[in-house]
This record gives sequence, structure tokens and C-alpha cells, in this order.
Amino acid sequence: MIHAKKFLLNVEIHVMATKTGTLEEPVWREIKTAHYTAHRLAVCLCISTMSPINDRCFWGLLHVKSGAQFIGGYTLGIGIGYVITTMTQIFEGRFSNYYYLGGILDVLAGIAVLYGIHQNRPFFLLPLIAYTVVVLCGMYIIFMLGVVFIVEPRIIFKSSTDDEVFTYRIVCAMVGVILILAAFVKERFLRTLYDCYKYIQNENYNSNIVQGDFCAHKC
Repeated sequence: MIHAKKFLLNVEIHVMATKTGTLEEPVWREIKTAHYTAHRLAVCLCISTMSPINDRCFWGLLHVKSGAQFIGGYTLGIGIGYVITTMTQIFEGRFSNYYYLGGILDVLAGIAVLYGIHQNRPFFLLPLIAYTVVVLCGMYIIFMLGVVFIVEPRIIFKSSTDDEVFTYRIVCAMVGVILILAAFVKERFLRTLYDCYKYIQNENYNSNIVQGDFCAHKC
């Protein structure tokens, strides 16, 4: 920001010199263009300073684009594996055709994320963001039901013995721990995808301000 102000000040000095007739017209035209560009750069720097975008993820280990690419590739790989597995089971007659729907959604969402990052089109990240939110909500609902089941397993198994109740509680507690860990990972994924979405959106916005307005000014 300081460098932009210094550059802007130098340009304004040259502009004043031009207005007094000490510079020729071609030089004045170039300085006028540089003056306008400096103003736009200063505006972009002010926007970036006032509303900083988080560009790191996974505790600062990766850039948000790299992190989102990893998540997109991971989702794509999981989806492909799930589709292949369920299709073999369908041929064996153990599953209906609807069981690989989740795998197809993973494949499509993963491809959309990778394409959106490659083309700098943030809206292609929204399907996986929405899908992750739905999965997280499902995890939280299952966790709350598990807590209720731990408190009183006989809500479902009314004729259970004390030993069976104890076993049910242990199993539910283990499942609850796994759900908490999985939800934590999903929450990190969601945060990374959202930060990448905002980063690309902000990057495109600043680029349009500088390039679009500069071209319009020259024309």
C-alpha cells in the first residue's frame, strides 16, 4: 500500500508538470494512463487490506487451492472406488441400482472442484460445499441419536439384559468417537473449500477491476 502511494505521488508530480506545459503530449498520455492504473491498484490494495482472504489451509501447511485440489481428488477417488465396488455387488444381486448414487455424486462433485480450480470458476466448488454440509448435518443427527441411545438403550431394545445394555453403550460410544473424528475432518474440508471459493472469487474480482477498467480507459 505504501509503495502504491509513493508511485501515485510521483505520477501526480509528473501530471502537474504536464499541465504546466513542460511535458509533450505523448508523454502526457502515458502518464495519464499510469496515473489511472495507480489509482485502481490503490483501490485493490485497500480492498485486500480491509477484507483479507485466508489463503492457507490445514494449519498453514497448504495453499487453499492446493488443499481444495487434494479434497477434490480425494472425493473423486472415493467416488470411483465406491461406484466400482457397488457395481460388482449389483451384478451379484446383493444391491439395488440406487446404492451407487452416492458414489456418482462424489465423482461429479470431485470433477467439478478440480475443473473450477483449474478454470478459476468458484461456483463449481459449490456442489461439494453443499454436499459436505449435508453430510455434516447427517453426522450430527446420528451423533445426537447415539447419545440418546447411550443414555437409554432400552428405547429400541426393550427386553435387553444389563450385559447387553452395557455392550450397546460401549459400541455406541466407539461409533460416537469415530463420528466426532470424521466430522472434524469434514469440517476442515468444508472450511478449506469455502476459503478457496472466496479466494478465487476475490482474485477474479481484483483482476476484473484492474484489467477491465484499464482496458475501458484505454479504449
